[in-house]
Amino acid sequence: MDKLKQDLYLIADQMRSIANLGLQYSTNKFDTERYEQITELSARLYAGIEGEDLSRISSVFKDHLNHISPLGGADAVIMKDDAMLLIKRHDDKLWATPGGLIEVGETPKEAAERELFEETNIKGTAKQLIGLFDSRLWNSKLKHHLYHYIFLVEADTSTMKTTDEALEIGFFTKDNLPDLSAGHDKRVPFIFDWMDNHKEAYCD
Repeated sequence: MDKLKQDLYLIADQMRSIANLGLQYSTNKFDTERYEQITELSARLYAGIEGEDLSRISSVFKDHLNHISPLGGADAVIMKDDAMLLIKRHDDKLWATPGGLIEVGETPKEAAERELFEETNIKGTAKQLIGLFDSRLWNSKLKHHLYHYIFLVEADTSTMKTTDEALEIGFFTKDNLPDLSAGHDKRVPFIFDWMDNHKEAYCD
């Protein structure tokens, strides 16, 4: 995703967030109308970027009026010796750490463990938070502002298998990385450097 397109997504998301917050607290009908107009302008911008039907986008925006802050996602990092487990994603055919959005009622830790199982059939336990990454600063290919929680996970990988979300699964060293998905291309090398400074945290 080029920088201009990413900037436009962020602008649309910021407009939507401002409008949603205004609609929750406004008691003046004229302000409410203005916030509704901002919501519609945000939907028009989003639909234009995506090339999608405006009515569908507008409907989605109006159904998520409580979405006024960044989303949360959680990824799982499994190390084996000096190699990291990565999956080949279905959407862009590039490689990434297993992960996804945090669901309502979940902790970030629980989300990382669930996503790991759903994508690789591996049951693991998140042992340590490696870091919290802002999607805007780490080149993530996202249409919404998101914070990524990255956990070091201890797991038995003997059950791993491909799924509807992972075309392939493999272990890769820092010097032999595959083509990485946007965001992961910056986070994965950072995590390897983090691991080099936290050898005691390795798990097989």
